[in-house]
Amino acid sequence: KWKRDTLLSFISLRNDESYTLECKSLFFEYILLPSFTYEFENNHSQITNEIFQINPSNDETIIDLFIRSMIDIKYLQQINDKYRICLLRFLCLFLEYNPQIICDINTSTTNKRDNEKIRRLMECAYGTLLMNNIDPTFKCQAHLLLCYIISKYSIVKKIIMHVFNSLLKSYIIDAKYLVRQATDLLIPAIPIRIDDGYDILAYCTKKILSDDAHGNLQLIHIMSIIVRHQIIYFHVRYTLANLMIQSAQKIAGQQTNSIEQKKLAIDIIEVIIKWELRKHYEQINEQKTFNRSLIDTIFVFLIRHACQISMQNMIPLSQQCIRLFKIARKFAWPNVDVKLTTFERLIHQIVRKYFSFKYYHDK
Repeated sequence: KWKRDTLLSFISLRNDESYTLECKSLFFEYILLPSFTYEFENNHSQITNEIFQINPSNDETIIDLFIRSMIDIKYLQQINDKYRICLLRFLCLFLEYNPQIICDINTSTTNKRDNEKIRRLMECAYGTLLMNNIDPTFKCQAHLLLCYIISKYSIVKKIIMHVFNSLLKSYIIDAKYLVRQATDLLIPAIPIRIDDGYDILAYCTKKILSDDAHGNLQLIHIMSIIVRHQIIYFHVRYTLANLMIQSAQKIAGQQTNSIEQKKLAIDIIEVIIKWELRKHYEQINEQKTFNRSLIDTIFVFLIRHACQISMQNMIPLSQQCIRLFKIARKFAWPNVDVKLTTFERLIHQIVRKYFSFKYYHDK
């Protein structure tokens, strides 16, 4: 009860200038947010609309009052970034654990008050997609709020596409963990919220890869998303497979990339192999298949990188390539003859280096 009363008192102080914005943001960050987070995580079932009712004779809840009073574009422009981020985090908390308190998602129609609340939340968060030179953490928190809304309520296709495109391009930012949370919410929701959701996933991802993904960080960002959501991207595998292999080759070929990033390149190949194995396991009958040149490229990639064990920390990656080669050869494409002629030069280079090394040491 004290948390409920504290929130109500806090809302009443919105225009009270005797407390600085810094003081309000600190109170919200260190008192309200942790206390409500604890309640949701430990007493989730006890948090209902009835608890937040201001007056028994009135249906309005404290959350209704909070959204009407605090989630206002003009007000958000007046406060500092820390305060804005706290307000959005608070809304994400309710949307994650109990969206019913904000809007009843079990009814086919929403009332005027619910529509107004959703409109305010969307207006507040969606505006950040169009803004430049704003705090990256605030922008990512707004993206996360939008993704919570999309995952819980029916939202128009245009907005969903805009949010998805924006997240695909969000790779040079400080708050990567927020982008990851947002994409993990949004991508599973796209096929549910949009009739042609899988086509939208393929179209947006392919467009960014084809048009914008010339930078290493952009490639790594999008490939990480596909690897994490490979089960969903399975449905558009034929559209993206060629671009994925090209991306894996670019990432693996970057000398400055870390071991983790080089592992991502191999993980991309593993995803394509898993897709083929899933197709066999589920006995999916379809005319479309991965073309021979793509399969040859996969085998070439795996053998080439299996041979790159010059550094001790690369050995696990080499072993992963060998394991994947065996699986792909035996189960994914058992009828494909692997041509090793392309590796004659590589083998000769290894032999020459070996004998040069031996000659030098024997001498």
